Amino acid sequence: MKKNANHHRLFWGVILILCWAIQPVSGAGQSIVGKWTRTAAILTEADGTVTDMQPLVEKQMPCVASIVYEFTASGAQKTIIPGDCLTAMKPLAKLYADAEYVLTGNKLTVKAPAMPDFPPSVYLIKIQGDTMTWDFQYADNPSYPNPTKAKHLRVVYKKV
Repeated sequence: MKKNANHHRLFWGVILILCWAIQPVSGAGQSIVGKWTRTAAILTEADGTVTDMQPLVEKQMPCVASIVYEFTASGAQKTIIPGDCLTAMKPLAKLYADAEYVLTGNKLTVKAPAMPDFPPSVYLIKIQGDTMTWDFQYADNPSYPNPTKAKHLRVVYKKV
């Protein structure tokens, strides 16, 4: 059973890290526009188990820690993958393609044109200082793939 739980966590870690290549909020005078790195990806599973997937993915693919996510004023999200990471990431390149985002208040909607069958994702965003937090509720995104019936995902970024 432990082996299945580890595979489950690794699966979600990879999926979540890849899907976050697309995603950030205006706080008082603050903006998502700029460059960010992901520091945490905290998944709450159906049974209440809480796991930070970021360290698990970084253990398998250390270069993931060096990925930079750039958000432009025109609504484009670009994933900047370091050269030494490109070969390892090549099989997952479609998941790291540029995305489009729309931010309305603290509600962020992200769409990945490279993945037309994947529904847009909706997040609630908060920025405090150089930290940006995205909250994703699976119940609020019923079309989003969720084979393990996870409840919530919190992604944390730091401004570069």
